[in-house]
Amino acid sequence: MIPDIDIENSEEPRVLCIVQDTTNAKTVNERLTLNLPASTTVNKLYEDVAHKAGYVNGTFCLAWANTGNMAPLDQASEMSLVLSGFEAGKRNFLQLTDKDGEQPQIASVTDSSGLEDSSQDRFIGPLPRDGTVGCSSDYSSPSYSYSSILNKSDTGYVGLVNQAMTCYLNSLLQTLFMTPEFRNALYNWEFEESEEDPVNSIPYQLQRLFVLLQTSKKRAIETTDVTRSFGWDSSEAWQQHDVQELCRVMFDALEQKWKQTEQADLINQLYQGKLKDYVRCLECGYESWRIDTYLDIPLVIRPFGASQAFGSVEEALQAFIQPETLDGPNQYFCERCKKKCDARKGLRFLHFPYLLTLQLKRFDFDYTTMHRIKLNDRMTFPEELDMSPFIDVEDEKSPQTESCTDSGAENEGSCHSDQMSNDFSTDDAVDEGICLDNTSSTERVLKPKSSLTFELFSVMVHSGSAAGGHYYACIKSFSDSQWYSFNDQHVSKITQDDIRKTYGGSSGSRGYYSSAFARCVNLCVFAEFLEVEDFPEHIKRLMQREKESEEQEKRQREIERNTCKIKLFCMHPVKMMMVENKLEVHKDKTLREATEMAYKLMDLEGVVPLDCCRLVKYDEFHEYLERSYEGEEDMPMGLLLGGVKSSYMFDLLLEIRRPDQVFQPYKPGEVMVKVHVVDLKSESIAAPVSVRAYLNQTITEFKQLIAQATGLCAETMRVVLERCYNDLRLLYVPNKTLKAEGFFRSNKTILEEKHSDFEHIESPAQEPDAASQSSQTENCTRAASDTENQFPSEDRSDSDANNDRSTSSVDSDILSSSHSSDTLCNADSGPLPLANGLDSHSITSSRRSKAHEGKKETWDTAEEDSGTDSEYDENGKRKADSQYLYFKAEPYSQEDGSGEGQKCLLVHVDKRITLAAFKQNLEPFVGVPSTQFKVFRVYANNQEFESVRLNETLSSFSDDNKITIRLGRALKKGEYRVKVYQLLVNDPEPCKFLLDTVFAKGMTVRQSKEELLPQLKDQCKLDLSIDRFRLRKKTWKNPGTVFLDYHVYEEDINISSNWEVFLEVLEESERMKSMSQLAVLTRRWCPAQMKLEAFREVVLESSSVEELKEKLSELSGIPLENLEFAKGRGTFPCDISVLEIHQDLDWNPKVSTLNVWPLYICDDGAVIFYRDSTEELMELSEEERNELMKKESSRLLKTGHRVSYSPRKEKALKIYLDGGPTKDPGQD
Repeated sequence: MIPDIDIENSEEPRVLCIVQDTTNAKTVNERLTLNLPASTTVNKLYEDVAHKAGYVNGTFCLAWANTGNMAPLDQASEMSLVLSGFEAGKRNFLQLTDKDGEQPQIASVTDSSGLEDSSQDRFIGPLPRDGTVGCSSDYSSPSYSYSSILNKSDTGYVGLVNQAMTCYLNSLLQTLFMTPEFRNALYNWEFEESEEDPVNSIPYQLQRLFVLLQTSKKRAIETTDVTRSFGWDSSEAWQQHDVQELCRVMFDALEQKWKQTEQADLINQLYQGKLKDYVRCLECGYESWRIDTYLDIPLVIRPFGASQAFGSVEEALQAFIQPETLDGPNQYFCERCKKKCDARKGLRFLHFPYLLTLQLKRFDFDYTTMHRIKLNDRMTFPEELDMSPFIDVEDEKSPQTESCTDSGAENEGSCHSDQMSNDFSTDDAVDEGICLDNTSSTERVLKPKSSLTFELFSVMVHSGSAAGGHYYACIKSFSDSQWYSFNDQHVSKITQDDIRKTYGGSSGSRGYYSSAFARCVNLCVFAEFLEVEDFPEHIKRLMQREKESEEQEKRQREIERNTCKIKLFCMHPVKMMMVENKLEVHKDKTLREATEMAYKLMDLEGVVPLDCCRLVKYDEFHEYLERSYEGEEDMPMGLLLGGVKSSYMFDLLLEIRRPDQVFQPYKPGEVMVKVHVVDLKSESIAAPVSVRAYLNQTITEFKQLIAQATGLCAETMRVVLERCYNDLRLLYVPNKTLKAEGFFRSNKTILEEKHSDFEHIESPAQEPDAASQSSQTENCTRAASDTENQFPSEDRSDSDANNDRSTSSVDSDILSSSHSSDTLCNADSGPLPLANGLDSHSITSSRRSKAHEGKKETWDTAEEDSGTDSEYDENGKRKADSQYLYFKAEPYSQEDGSGEGQKCLLVHVDKRITLAAFKQNLEPFVGVPSTQFKVFRVYANNQEFESVRLNETLSSFSDDNKITIRLGRALKKGEYRVKVYQLLVNDPEPCKFLLDTVFAKGMTVRQSKEELLPQLKDQCKLDLSIDRFRLRKKTWKNPGTVFLDYHVYEEDINISSNWEVFLEVLEESERMKSMSQLAVLTRRWCPAQMKLEAFREVVLESSSVEELKEKLSELSGIPLENLEFAKGRGTFPCDISVLEIHQDLDWNPKVSTLNVWPLYICDDGAVIFYRDSTEELMELSEEERNELMKKESSRLLKTGHRVSYSPRKEKALKIYLDGGPTKDPGQD
């Protein structure tokens, strides 16, 4: 909706601004609409947006939308919206973004509707536009809801940026940061820079991170410095790991770094508990035991083999300490009884740590499907957990340092080494987390010192499946007892209801907790977070450094926001080429200062004086000088360029004049014309001269301008305008305007001075030879379709010319440049003696060329023009045209050094010449016949494509095209390039590339084999006889039809450009003699040995199933009545696991012929498996089956075929204490 326009401003243009608030999740889909007078300043725009959005002005930024990474609008600018780049009468899209990484501050308002403070605390973003207040459903999803996401000023906490898949790391770091004992101990540790590089110090980088989390004003900070201290590179950011695994690995790394310091035993003091692993004889009561330590308690969700999961943490803990009876074959040998006796084996908790970690093992392995799964069963956990029922009181009183009386305990592993599996596969998307139980400060005062009650204070949630997902942490603050969600960079308030949603279950809720840190605090060790004023001195110094760094970063961002970045071009007087660069200039720098910066940037010092240079507005696409800036040398660049933008619709050109010249003023509205002076008698073309004119000027006035620029007489010159790509128009009507003649922003004209023998041109439509020759001096941009359209008819209309322009062709990339010449260059390094004094393999250009994006070249082989061959003679010229086609070449030297070791040839050619004639004209310069070199057209980024259609003209070539000439056999008419691959049916890689060759239309297969023989011997070291190899169809990697010697290409065998064919070496003479025969590849399956034999070819005279069985019986010795066969699935070699082949294939189909359903074997190359039906399948033990499964998985993975079970291969989680892994030189 657009507001009503004031009557007094009704005549003033309006600017429609549509603003998207991207600062938080609630407002990202909302739009603010403002309809402002065009004279409104940018500063006033900020005020209006702040008022409408409900933000404090100055706490947010406005930037252009849909234009990439754009700098914000300058809030202090007094420029009007129109001068700042806004368009009146059109929609202008803006984005409202954070300022300096902080969310906008909400303006304090007097709410007439009676909003309460409590509701304001839960509100985010601008005030509700519908009159409602924010509530706990402000941020919601189909299965989980949060309260509104708050910025740091509301929550007091800073988020962490997710590098890619580092959410698990962010969750753990936030949990450790919110643990006062850990944070305070980390602050008390002092880094000694003389002992270690700070970049590689894990404790120091954690210190820095925690200081920033506590003191930074940003919404979120990066963790790259921490991961770098782990020795990780950027690839690690894309590896997802289990948060519990990271916790243990990081604790181990910290313990190593903290050796011989006060913090050496910190991890054990906070997180380590003790338990007894015992075995008790049921006959004599003798007990053998040992003491183990643990950092977390792994709790099973669902017991092995059970269908029902535990309903609560208490049940899982009880099951954890429940002893099992060792009886029967599992009896225990008692040292006292000296015999095997029934015994009871179990675990007893002796001591709980200060911070208790409970790990719920939600990831499991399903042995039925052989997939990793995630258990979604509901398991509750209380806000307060009483651990006293699970501790052994008697053992707790006994000395815990007592040595083990017997080392024969069955369970040799400690809980500390029991890790939660983190293999991933597919499963339902759910959340799981880590739970921390702690007593609050109030409860710690009320509870006795020996209390074993723990209060929940942190839950880590995993949202997703066993295949992967996302971690975030729910943490209770000790400062205000409020729960917060730390979800990467977002920090929000949550409630106890949100915590209960992490229990899991089948109701579709997302949360499942996997681990719990539990906190048991004695009165004497009560801890609070260190405040800034209480920081140790080294932390205060660190905080000051980080603050200064943040301020420096802020200043740098401010400079970036006020820097104009624009393309800069310059025709370098030494390099003689158009040089491109990027000019970065502050918006307050004047044009004079910017010119000096551009002068130095283009490396012109000592080449030309500074006062001979100036900056002008330039359109690179049209090669058009839009305007100059006379008298504006002291104007700021921000005003000249229309403000700071990420991209501009125009460029700048550093124009250079000679000392004796004067700069010509360029005014807006002028058109630029390149004038090429030609002399038809000497067939010479002068360098182009630029002339500027107005569209309303007449032809007579235009000729006078040309006369001033060239020194020729206006009365004796004739001028031809080239419009619409080779559409020539003689400018002979004196009073006609340039606009009426079809002039545009950038134009090209051809000029000849009249002589006494001047040939008269009656009208441009007739286009006699003289006019045609004048057009032969340049190449212009044009795309043509087929060869019948290559030559424009002499009486075609303007619309015909436009049609030519719009169609696509073989060389349809439209290229343009500021210079008019076709050039040839060589990309090969080897020199080649050339005629006429040129000693290079080929010719190169120093000119700059540019390929317009959006179009692709389509090209094919020479023979594809055969449909129009009758129109051309043997030289590739059109038979109907006998006029002379201009061609002139001259040596050209590379002055910029880019063509070192090469020579260039500058070619002026009529674009109506065919490729065949063009190559013939180049023969004297290349030094070899045209059939012995190839022409490659060079595009953007130096991409090259061979031009092979000899009958095509050069109409699609533009001025300053670059061409590369390479020695080599060029395709003749009717020839095709062919890639030859060797078929090795019994090799792990059955498809091996051999060589490139040429086949011709009308050639027989035997003739092509004869030509291949010497090439195979020379290039591939294959010495074959012509009867001991065959050629056959190749469809990707599948072998197909066998080509018989008498088959003819293009008659019996369809062939195309870049064709691929299989070469198969035969062990015996060719058995395929007729098209009625069928060659299949067979492979025997031996179930008793669990193996597949090698491929063997069977040649059938018909498609009869009976014949196939007879041949297989004869080949293998299997009785006919016992022989069963099945068709292979998929692409060759139809690999399948030996564990699946016996039952998964469709054995012994009930058909009589092979060419019907379900076989459909109609061509050579089909794969047939066969077996003896009386042969029993080998019986495998579980161990043998698992071992075979691993081998088969490895084999099938190497061949690239489907594997029944292929778990995602994960990179091991490692933290390197020496700064990074040591790369094995031989390792990939």
